[in-house]
Amino acid sequence: MKKILKLTVLLTVVALATIACNKTKSTLKGSLPEDTELPTWVRIYNYATMEAIDSIEINDHNFTYEFAPVKGNALYYLGLGESHSTVFFVPEKGTINLNFEKNIAEGTPENDILATYTKEYMSTSDEIGEKYKEMKDNMDAFEKYYEEKAAYLRDISKKFFLENKEKPLALVALRYYQMAEASMDDIKTLVEQGGNDLNNYKSFTELKEVLQNFDATKAGKQFTDLEGVSFDGTNGNSKPAKLSDYVGQGQFALIDFWASWCGPCQREIKDTLKPLYEKYRNKGLVIVGVAVWDKEEDHKARVKELDIKWPQIFDSNRDSFTQKYAVMGVPQIILVGPDGTILARDLRGEELVKAVESHFQN
Repeated sequence: MKKILKLTVLLTVVALATIACNKTKSTLKGSLPEDTELPTWVRIYNYATMEAIDSIEINDHNFTYEFAPVKGNALYYLGLGESHSTVFFVPEKGTINLNFEKNIAEGTPENDILATYTKEYMSTSDEIGEKYKEMKDNMDAFEKYYEEKAAYLRDISKKFFLENKEKPLALVALRYYQMAEASMDDIKTLVEQGGNDLNNYKSFTELKEVLQNFDATKAGKQFTDLEGVSFDGTNGNSKPAKLSDYVGQGQFALIDFWASWCGPCQREIKDTLKPLYEKYRNKGLVIVGVAVWDKEEDHKARVKELDIKWPQIFDSNRDSFTQKYAVMGVPQIILVGPDGTILARDLRGEELVKAVESHFQN
Protein backbone atom coordinates (compact mmCIF):
# COMPACT_ATOMS: atom_id res chain seq x y z
CA MET A 1 0.00 0.00 0.00
CA LYS A 2 2.84 2.36 0.90
CA LYS A 3 4.51 1.58 -2.44
CA ILE A 4 1.26 2.35 -4.31
CA LEU A 5 0.87 5.60 -2.34
CA LYS A 6 4.46 6.64 -3.12
CA LEU A 7 3.99 5.81 -6.82
CA THR A 8 0.76 7.83 -6.91
CA VAL A 9 2.48 10.83 -5.32
CA LEU A 10 5.41 10.54 -7.74
CA LEU A 11 3.13 10.39 -10.79
CA THR A 12 1.20 13.38 -9.47
CA VAL A 13 4.40 15.40 -9.08
CA VAL A 14 5.54 14.47 -12.61
CA ALA A 15 2.15 15.40 -14.01
CA LEU A 16 2.13 18.77 -12.24
CA ALA A 17 5.68 19.46 -13.42
CA THR A 18 4.69 18.64 -16.99
CA ILE A 19 1.67 20.95 -16.79
CA ALA A 20 3.80 23.73 -15.28
CA CYS A 21 6.40 23.24 -18.00
CA ASN A 22 3.78 23.46 -20.76
CA LYS A 23 2.32 26.60 -19.20
CA THR A 24 5.68 28.35 -19.27
CA LYS A 25 6.26 27.69 -22.96
CA SER A 26 5.61 30.38 -25.54
CA THR A 27 4.62 29.91 -29.15
CA LEU A 28 5.46 31.83 -32.29
CA LYS A 29 2.88 31.47 -35.04
CA GLY A 30 4.08 32.96 -38.30
CA SER A 31 2.68 33.64 -41.73
CA LEU A 32 4.90 34.33 -44.74
CA PRO A 33 4.08 36.34 -47.88
CA GLU A 34 2.44 34.19 -50.55
CA ASP A 35 5.26 34.88 -53.00
CA THR A 36 7.89 33.44 -50.62
CA GLU A 37 9.80 30.64 -52.32
CA LEU A 38 9.76 27.43 -50.31
CA PRO A 39 11.52 25.77 -48.65
CA THR A 40 13.11 28.65 -46.79
CA TRP A 41 14.27 29.40 -43.27
CA VAL A 42 13.75 31.95 -40.54
CA ARG A 43 16.49 32.89 -38.13
CA ILE A 44 15.83 34.17 -34.61
CA TYR A 45 18.20 36.84 -33.33
CA ASN A 46 18.80 38.32 -29.92
CA TYR A 47 18.74 42.07 -30.63
CA ALA A 48 21.03 42.74 -27.67
CA THR A 49 23.95 40.91 -29.27
CA MET A 50 22.69 40.87 -32.91
CA GLU A 51 23.58 37.15 -32.95
CA ALA A 52 21.41 34.30 -34.24
CA ILE A 53 20.21 31.99 -31.47
CA ASP A 54 18.14 29.54 -33.53
CA SER A 55 16.80 28.87 -37.02
CA ILE A 56 13.62 27.31 -38.35
CA GLU A 57 13.33 25.47 -41.65
CA ILE A 58 9.99 26.25 -43.26
CA ASN A 59 8.19 24.18 -45.86
CA ASP A 60 4.83 25.90 -45.61
CA HIS A 61 3.69 29.54 -45.61
CA ASN A 62 2.59 29.09 -42.01
CA PHE A 63 4.81 27.88 -39.19
CA THR A 64 4.81 27.32 -35.43
CA TYR A 65 7.78 27.44 -33.06
CA GLU A 66 7.86 26.88 -29.31
CA PHE A 67 10.39 28.48 -26.97
CA ALA A 68 10.95 29.26 -23.32
CA PRO A 69 9.85 32.85 -22.56
CA VAL A 70 12.57 35.24 -21.40
CA LYS A 71 12.25 36.79 -17.97
CA GLY A 72 12.56 40.56 -17.75
CA ASN A 73 12.90 42.96 -20.63
CA ALA A 74 14.24 41.52 -23.87
CA LEU A 75 13.91 42.10 -27.60
CA TYR A 76 14.34 39.55 -30.39
CA TYR A 77 13.81 39.70 -34.12
CA LEU A 78 13.33 37.26 -36.96
CA GLY A 79 15.01 37.43 -40.35
CA LEU A 80 13.37 35.76 -43.34
CA GLY A 81 15.65 33.79 -45.67
CA GLU A 82 17.98 35.90 -47.79
CA SER A 83 15.59 38.84 -47.79
CA HIS A 84 15.87 41.95 -45.61
CA SER A 85 12.43 41.30 -44.12
CA THR A 86 12.49 41.40 -40.31
CA VAL A 87 9.94 41.29 -37.52
CA PHE A 88 10.77 42.47 -33.99
CA PHE A 89 9.09 40.76 -31.04
CA VAL A 90 9.26 40.62 -27.26
CA PRO A 91 9.95 36.97 -26.22
CA GLU A 92 7.36 36.95 -23.44
CA LYS A 93 4.89 34.32 -22.27
CA GLY A 94 1.97 33.47 -24.55
CA THR A 95 1.17 32.95 -28.19
CA ILE A 96 2.78 35.53 -30.47
CA ASN A 97 1.40 35.94 -33.99
CA LEU A 98 3.92 37.11 -36.59
CA ASN A 99 3.16 38.73 -39.92
CA PHE A 100 6.13 39.33 -42.22
CA GLU A 101 4.08 41.30 -44.75
CA LYS A 102 3.11 43.88 -42.14
CA ASN A 103 6.28 43.57 -40.01
CA ILE A 104 4.29 43.06 -36.82
CA ALA A 105 4.07 40.66 -33.88
CA GLU A 106 1.01 40.67 -31.64
CA GLY A 107 -1.01 38.56 -29.23
CA THR A 108 0.79 39.28 -25.93
CA PRO A 109 0.80 42.49 -23.85
CA GLU A 110 4.19 43.97 -24.80
CA ASN A 111 3.95 42.85 -28.40
CA ASP A 112 0.53 44.44 -28.71
CA ILE A 113 2.00 47.74 -27.50
CA LEU A 114 4.73 47.51 -30.13
CA ALA A 115 2.30 46.39 -32.84
CA THR A 116 0.03 49.41 -32.38
CA TYR A 117 2.94 51.74 -33.10
CA THR A 118 4.42 49.59 -35.89
CA LYS A 119 1.09 49.35 -37.74
CA GLU A 120 0.74 53.13 -37.82
CA TYR A 121 4.34 53.61 -38.97
CA MET A 122 4.11 50.97 -41.70
CA SER A 123 0.72 52.10 -43.01
CA THR A 124 2.06 55.66 -43.35
CA SER A 125 5.15 54.33 -45.11
CA ASP A 126 2.91 52.42 -47.52
CA GLU A 127 0.97 55.61 -48.21
CA ILE A 128 4.23 57.36 -49.09
CA GLY A 129 5.13 54.56 -51.48
CA GLU A 130 1.75 54.77 -53.25
CA LYS A 131 1.96 58.56 -53.43
CA TYR A 132 5.39 58.31 -55.04
CA LYS A 133 3.93 56.20 -57.86
CA GLU A 134 1.28 58.89 -58.45
CA MET A 135 3.65 61.88 -58.20
CA LYS A 136 6.96 60.61 -59.59
CA ASP A 137 6.66 63.00 -62.53
CA ASN A 138 6.33 65.94 -60.14
CA MET A 139 9.16 65.42 -57.66
CA ASP A 140 8.95 68.92 -56.20
CA ALA A 141 5.37 68.30 -55.08
CA PHE A 142 6.22 64.81 -53.87
CA GLU A 143 9.16 66.01 -51.78
CA LYS A 144 6.90 68.53 -50.03
CA TYR A 145 4.37 65.77 -49.34
CA TYR A 146 7.15 63.45 -48.20
CA GLU A 147 8.56 65.98 -45.73
CA GLU A 148 5.15 66.32 -44.09
CA LYS A 149 4.73 62.55 -43.76
CA ALA A 150 8.32 62.02 -42.60
CA ALA A 151 7.78 64.63 -39.89
CA TYR A 152 4.70 62.69 -38.75
CA LEU A 153 6.69 59.42 -38.65
CA ARG A 154 9.36 61.14 -36.57
CA ASP A 155 6.73 62.50 -34.17
CA ILE A 156 5.08 59.13 -33.49
CA SER A 157 8.46 57.40 -33.19
CA LYS A 158 9.75 59.97 -30.72
CA LYS A 159 6.56 59.71 -28.65
CA PHE A 160 6.75 55.90 -28.56
CA PHE A 161 10.44 55.94 -27.61
CA LEU A 162 9.91 58.33 -24.72
CA GLU A 163 6.88 56.41 -23.44
CA ASN A 164 8.88 53.17 -23.43
CA LYS A 165 12.42 54.47 -22.89
CA GLU A 166 13.13 51.95 -20.10
CA LYS A 167 12.24 48.99 -22.34
CA PRO A 168 14.25 47.54 -25.22
CA LEU A 169 11.22 47.75 -27.52
CA ALA A 170 11.92 51.50 -27.56
CA LEU A 171 14.88 50.63 -29.80
CA VAL A 172 12.48 49.68 -32.59
CA ALA A 173 11.10 53.22 -32.55
CA LEU A 174 14.63 54.63 -32.45
CA ARG A 175 15.51 52.60 -35.53
CA TYR A 176 12.45 53.87 -37.40
CA TYR A 177 13.06 57.41 -36.16
CA GLN A 178 16.40 57.34 -37.97
CA MET A 179 14.79 55.91 -41.11
CA ALA A 180 12.39 58.86 -41.14
CA GLU A 181 15.41 61.15 -41.71
CA ALA A 182 15.71 62.56 -38.22
CA SER A 183 18.63 64.96 -37.86
CA MET A 184 21.70 63.78 -36.00
CA ASP A 185 21.14 66.44 -33.34
CA ASP A 186 17.59 65.18 -32.77
CA ILE A 187 18.76 61.57 -32.64
CA LYS A 188 21.39 62.52 -30.08
CA THR A 189 18.78 64.29 -27.92
CA LEU A 190 16.58 61.19 -27.98
CA VAL A 191 19.42 58.78 -27.25
CA GLU A 192 20.43 60.82 -24.19
CA GLN A 193 16.96 60.17 -22.71
CA GLY A 194 17.13 56.40 -23.11
CA GLY A 195 17.07 54.16 -20.03
CA ASN A 196 20.22 52.52 -18.69
CA ASP A 197 19.13 49.04 -19.80
CA LEU A 198 19.38 50.11 -23.42
CA ASN A 199 23.15 50.15 -23.01
CA ASN A 200 23.00 46.35 -23.00
CA TYR A 201 22.06 46.49 -26.69
CA LYS A 202 24.78 46.56 -29.33
CA SER A 203 22.76 48.74 -31.71
CA PHE A 204 22.37 51.40 -29.01
CA THR A 205 26.04 51.54 -28.00
CA GLU A 206 27.12 51.59 -31.66
CA LEU A 207 24.75 54.47 -32.31
CA LYS A 208 26.36 56.36 -29.44
CA GLU A 209 29.74 55.88 -31.14
CA VAL A 210 28.29 57.20 -34.41
CA LEU A 211 27.00 60.27 -32.59
CA GLN A 212 30.48 60.88 -31.21
CA ASN A 213 31.81 60.72 -34.77
CA PHE A 214 29.11 63.18 -35.80
CA ASP A 215 30.39 65.66 -33.21
CA ALA A 216 33.90 65.16 -34.61
CA THR A 217 32.76 65.92 -38.18
CA LYS A 218 30.52 68.92 -37.53
CA ALA A 219 31.06 72.34 -39.07
CA GLY A 220 34.18 73.88 -37.59
CA LYS A 221 36.05 70.58 -37.22
CA GLN A 222 38.91 69.34 -39.39
CA PHE A 223 37.88 66.76 -41.96
CA THR A 224 38.64 63.11 -41.15
CA ASP A 225 40.74 61.31 -43.72
CA LEU A 226 39.44 58.19 -45.45
CA GLU A 227 41.40 55.43 -47.17
CA GLY A 228 39.78 53.36 -49.88
CA VAL A 229 40.28 52.58 -53.54
CA SER A 230 39.61 54.30 -56.84
CA PHE A 231 39.17 52.68 -60.24
CA ASP A 232 41.13 53.52 -63.33
CA GLY A 233 38.88 54.86 -66.07
CA THR A 234 40.54 52.86 -68.83
CA ASN A 235 40.95 49.35 -67.46
CA GLY A 236 38.94 49.54 -64.23
CA ASN A 237 41.84 48.40 -62.05
CA SER A 238 41.76 49.55 -58.43
CA LYS A 239 44.41 51.63 -56.74
CA PRO A 240 44.70 53.07 -53.21
CA ALA A 241 43.10 56.47 -52.70
CA LYS A 242 42.77 58.87 -49.79
CA LEU A 243 40.35 61.71 -49.19
CA SER A 244 43.36 63.87 -48.30
CA ASP A 245 44.61 63.46 -51.87
CA TYR A 246 41.92 66.00 -52.82
CA VAL A 247 40.63 67.68 -49.64
CA GLY A 248 42.57 70.25 -47.61
CA GLN A 249 44.84 71.04 -50.53
CA GLY A 250 44.10 74.76 -50.75
CA GLN A 251 40.77 74.51 -52.59
CA PHE A 252 37.13 74.33 -51.54
CA ALA A 253 35.91 70.75 -51.72
CA LEU A 254 32.56 68.98 -51.82
CA ILE A 255 32.53 65.44 -50.42
CA ASP A 256 29.57 63.54 -51.88
CA PHE A 257 28.65 60.34 -50.03
CA TRP A 258 26.46 58.40 -52.47
CA ALA A 259 25.47 54.96 -53.79
CA SER A 260 24.68 53.65 -57.25
CA TRP A 261 21.21 52.41 -56.21
CA CYS A 262 20.19 55.75 -54.64
CA GLY A 263 17.75 57.75 -56.79
CA PRO A 264 18.11 61.04 -54.85
CA CYS A 265 21.91 60.68 -55.14
CA GLN A 266 21.67 60.47 -58.92
CA ARG A 267 19.34 63.47 -59.11
CA GLU A 268 21.71 65.49 -56.94
CA ILE A 269 24.63 64.60 -59.19
CA LYS A 270 22.78 65.52 -62.38
CA ASP A 271 20.86 68.57 -61.17
CA THR A 272 23.24 70.17 -58.66
CA LEU A 273 26.77 68.80 -58.57
CA LYS A 274 27.39 68.73 -62.33
CA PRO A 275 26.40 72.39 -62.86
CA LEU A 276 28.53 73.44 -59.87
CA TYR A 277 31.46 71.43 -61.18
CA GLU A 278 31.30 73.02 -64.64
CA LYS A 279 30.94 76.50 -63.19
CA TYR A 280 33.62 76.42 -60.49
CA ARG A 281 36.11 73.65 -61.26
CA ASN A 282 38.54 76.15 -62.75
CA LYS A 283 37.95 78.62 -59.93
CA GLY A 284 39.05 76.48 -57.00
CA LEU A 285 36.30 73.90 -56.40
CA VAL A 286 37.02 70.18 -56.09
CA ILE A 287 34.36 67.46 -55.89
CA VAL A 288 35.09 63.99 -54.54
CA GLY A 289 32.58 61.16 -54.72
CA VAL A 290 32.63 58.72 -51.81
CA ALA A 291 30.85 55.48 -52.73
CA VAL A 292 29.27 53.68 -49.76
CA TRP A 293 27.02 50.65 -49.19
CA ASP A 294 27.67 49.60 -52.76
CA LYS A 295 29.00 46.87 -55.01
CA GLU A 296 32.09 47.53 -57.08
CA GLU A 297 30.56 46.62 -60.44
CA ASP A 298 27.38 48.62 -59.77
CA HIS A 299 29.46 51.64 -58.76
CA LYS A 300 31.60 51.49 -61.90
CA ALA A 301 28.54 51.14 -64.15
CA ARG A 302 26.73 54.11 -62.57
CA VAL A 303 29.80 56.37 -62.79
CA LYS A 304 30.01 55.56 -66.49
CA GLU A 305 26.28 56.00 -67.06
CA LEU A 306 26.18 59.39 -65.30
CA ASP A 307 29.45 60.45 -66.96
CA ILE A 308 30.92 61.63 -63.68
CA LYS A 309 34.20 63.49 -64.24
CA TRP A 310 35.36 64.03 -60.66
CA PRO A 311 37.39 61.46 -58.65
CA GLN A 312 35.75 58.66 -56.70
CA ILE A 313 36.80 56.80 -53.56
CA PHE A 314 35.15 53.43 -53.01
CA ASP A 315 34.57 52.11 -49.47
CA SER A 316 36.03 48.63 -49.83
CA ASN A 317 35.48 48.05 -46.11
CA ARG A 318 31.70 48.43 -46.48
CA ASP A 319 30.76 50.57 -43.43
CA SER A 320 33.97 52.28 -42.33
CA PHE A 321 33.38 55.56 -44.23
CA THR A 322 29.81 56.01 -43.04
CA GLN A 323 30.79 55.30 -39.43
CA LYS A 324 33.63 57.82 -39.45
CA TYR A 325 31.36 60.57 -40.79
CA ALA A 326 28.18 59.42 -39.02
CA VAL A 327 26.36 59.09 -42.34
CA MET A 328 22.89 57.69 -41.68
CA GLY A 329 21.62 58.07 -45.25
CA VAL A 330 22.68 59.20 -48.70
CA PRO A 331 23.21 61.55 -50.36
CA GLN A 332 25.27 63.28 -47.69
CA ILE A 333 27.22 66.23 -49.08
CA ILE A 334 29.82 68.09 -47.04
CA LEU A 335 31.54 71.38 -47.90
CA VAL A 336 35.17 71.70 -46.75
CA GLY A 337 37.32 74.83 -46.81
CA PRO A 338 40.81 75.17 -48.37
CA ASP A 339 42.49 74.43 -45.03
CA GLY A 340 40.47 71.25 -44.41
CA THR A 341 37.91 72.79 -42.06
CA ILE A 342 34.38 71.46 -42.46
CA LEU A 343 32.12 74.40 -43.34
CA ALA A 344 28.75 72.65 -43.63
CA ARG A 345 27.17 69.22 -43.99
CA ASP A 346 23.74 67.85 -44.95
CA LEU A 347 23.67 70.04 -48.04
CA ARG A 348 21.19 69.46 -50.89
CA GLY A 349 19.75 71.35 -53.85
CA GLU A 350 19.46 75.12 -53.56
CA GLU A 351 21.00 75.10 -50.11
CA LEU A 352 24.09 73.41 -51.57
CA VAL A 353 24.29 75.88 -54.45
CA LYS A 354 24.03 78.87 -52.10
CA ALA A 355 26.68 77.45 -49.76
CA VAL A 356 29.18 77.03 -52.61
CA GLU A 357 28.41 80.31 -54.38
CA SER A 358 28.83 82.28 -51.16
CA HIS A 359 32.55 81.47 -51.31
CA PHE A 360 32.99 82.45 -54.96
CA GLN A 361 31.03 85.71 -55.15
CA ASN A 362 34.15 87.82 -55.53
